[in-house]
Amino acid sequence: MYKFAGGVKEDARKYGQLLGGTQPIVIYKSDLKGWKEQETWFEFHSVTRSSFHETENLKLEGSETYPLDFNSDFPKLHKMFVKWNQDSTLGCDIDSYSLVLEIDEAGNLYSYGGEIDTKVQLISKHDKTIQELMFCGTDCFPELAFWNSTSELVIVGLHFQENYYPAIWTFDFQNDTKRTEISTQVTKRLPSEYTTNIRLKEIEFK
Repeated sequence: MYKFAGGVKEDARKYGQLLGGTQPIVIYKSDLKGWKEQETWFEFHSVTRSSFHETENLKLEGSETYPLDFNSDFPKLHKMFVKWNQDSTLGCDIDSYSLVLEIDEAGNLYSYGGEIDTKVQLISKHDKTIQELMFCGTDCFPELAFWNSTSELVIVGLHFQENYYPAIWTFDFQNDTKRTEISTQVTKRLPSEYTTNIRLKEIEFK
């Protein structure tokens, strides 16, 4: 089911069908940038939505949660890359654990790399906490975060099992579930390519 706001009907149904969320989607103009990023991700890996099949549908288990005042405690240079839900109460961070950022005198961001491991973390402004949702070593590679609704978060990236397969992880915080879907199509792209060339292209990777 789709609800429309902001006069964007022409694109909203297209992107909603592409993502395939489990909850009603309220469409705002601010959402379109995210959906277009998602479409770019599908095209980048040359996969179709119909190639994905569900491999897991689990209840969310308790994970490590730490106090965090986003305004004062979160790394300043990483703040612009946090993806907030539609009412800006929950944010998703996939960069601060692994990506080391620096800024030069002209204000340009650059990076010499960082940790191999990656964390997907949920930031709550109301509770002033940060919670680990995923920890990835060499078997999974989060590349993009997107909110289907105020309580449903989508992570897309790669799953490694002899080859790299595009994957979708959907977190439904209303029903406390995590759904994993993996494509049957192998991507020819490497894990770092989408992040460095598309999502974080404003950063100079040295």
